[in-house]
Amino acid sequence: MADEIELLCKKIFNNYLDEKQISVKQWRDLSKENLDPPDYTVIVNNKTYAVEVTQFEVKYESASGEEINDLTYIYSMKKFVRKVCIEAKDLNILNGTYVVTFFNPISNFSKKSNDIKEQFLKYIENTKNESKSNSLILKENNFKICKIAKAHNKSNKIEPGFIYPCKWLNSPKHLNEITSMLKNVLLTKKKKLKKQCINEPKILLIYNSYPLGNKRIYQQLVNREEIKEIINYFYSIFIIESCEEDEGYFIYSENSNW
Repeated sequence: MADEIELLCKKIFNNYLDEKQISVKQWRDLSKENLDPPDYTVIVNNKTYAVEVTQFEVKYESASGEEINDLTYIYSMKKFVRKVCIEAKDLNILNGTYVVTFFNPISNFSKKSNDIKEQFLKYIENTKNESKSNSLILKENNFKICKIAKAHNKSNKIEPGFIYPCKWLNSPKHLNEITSMLKNVLLTKKKKLKKQCINEPKILLIYNSYPLGNKRIYQQLVNREEIKEIINYFYSIFIIESCEEDEGYFIYSENSNW
């Protein structure tokens, strides 16, 4: 059965075509029938397409040098913040809005999470009667890993936030890194789909979890020779932005009307 990311990508792609008044019908979830890849087939303008969903894999380095997958990292930290929020409400100490900011992935987080949670709860209790407060910053190996701050008293909640490594978006180094990331996704999916001998034109939906990649950069990269060599295997490539659930765009398509 399709997972949450696959369903979201399908929804946004479908909405995009609907807005263009392009006829879309008969989505078929092949994972329900154990026939994937591809993840779906869909009929667009009376023609059947194979639709495969994927996402970029980005790894960050923790303060101790450990490599951590970005999606695992973000999901775990959001889950942790929800847990802190629930416990603060149960203890009746949450009075106002707090923001927890993560600067760097935390190595061996499962072993450290309880200590971090207790420090956060103590801070929340100590500041519950204040309208705003200075932040509590936690460090590992002299690197800031996270902080908590009280923002205001308007509502009782705790919001997570993430600060990513600073990079010059248009620097050759950064563009090469994103090119490599895109190339790996295309090669992996091409290899996987070719094994299945799929005859239908192939549409690749990519969930963009990488915060430093954007529409202008991705559309620029498809003109690079190492990407051109692979991209023609697909009929269309459509990117879904993880930060804005209503945004999606083509970076490549054989159909200029899409």
